[in-house]
Parts: sequence; structure tokens; C-alpha cells
Amino acid sequence: MRIIALFLLVILINPFCLLAQETTGGISGMVTDDNGTELEFATVVVTDVMTNAVNSVYSQANGSYHFPNLTPSTYVIEISFIGYQSVVSDVLKVRLGKETIYNATLYSESTQLSEIKITESRVVKDGKGYVVDADAIDDIPVLYRSIQELSRINPESNLNSFGGSQCSIQ
Repeated sequence: MRIIALFLLVILINPFCLLAQETTGGISGMVTDDNGTELEFATVVVTDVMTNAVNSVYSQANGSYHFPNLTPSTYVIEISFIGYQSVVSDVLKVRLGKETIYNATLYSESTQLSEIKITESRVVKDGKGYVVDADAIDDIPVLYRSIQELSRINPESNLNSFGGSQCSIQ
């Protein structure tokens, strides 16, 4: 009888444990112009208000953009496109396991471009790490308080990341 009761207890608790595995949220939306046309290749930049971490993407052919795996925090989005006025969002809150939606309409500017200059620059990493203060560590939604979970604060890390560096096993 005890074995059956224990088995039923494990079966009933197991689904709730699976729901607690989510550790990130996301932001997505659509970028359109003042005529309702979707804008492809609009630059969408999301900035974490608390850490000033910046991520950027381009909108897709249908005007959509998506920032998956964002740490739950507050963010500001700036969307820009050549020939249109930039749009900056109010502060958006990303919640654990939820998708925050922000749609934007860009209005055309009547500015004539005389020249476009394209330059190339190289980012040099100097080995300095990502700075995290004690308040950020306390606010991290983690299960085991391990260094692997702490590395998820870094926007450059992924599921194969440890301490912000890319690891691969071959």
C-alpha cells in the first residue's frame, strides 16, 4: 500500500516540477510603416534597463521580430529604418515563461539622402567578463543557484555556455 501511495504522489507532483523549468521570457512584435506595409530589415534593438545589456535583430520579410531567451527584467526597444523616424518604446517588462508583444509603426521622414558611407569595424574582446552585481544575482529565477544558471544573465551565452564562453565537446 505504501508503494502505491508513493507512486501516486510522484505521478501527481512530476507535472508541476516540469512547469518550473522555464528560466527566460521573450519579446516579439511587428514593424510596419504608416501605410500598414511590413518593413523588412528594420533594426530592432532591445536594452535591459537594469544591466544595459544590448541585443539587436532585423525584422523579417513579414515585418516580425523576435528576441527569445531574455532574462526576466525590464527592457526598452528602439526600432529604426532608413527613411523613417525611429521609435523608442516605454519600459517593457519581460516575465518568466511569457512572451511580451510590442508592435511599432514607423512614420516616413522627408529627408533626402545624399550619400551612404559603409565602414567596417572589428570588435576586439579584451577578456573582460560580464559584470553582475549582488542585486542581479538575487533576482535571478534559478532552481539550484549553480554557476551554469548564473551564466544565463550574459546575453551572449546559450544553452552550451558556461561563464559566457562557448563550450563544445567533440
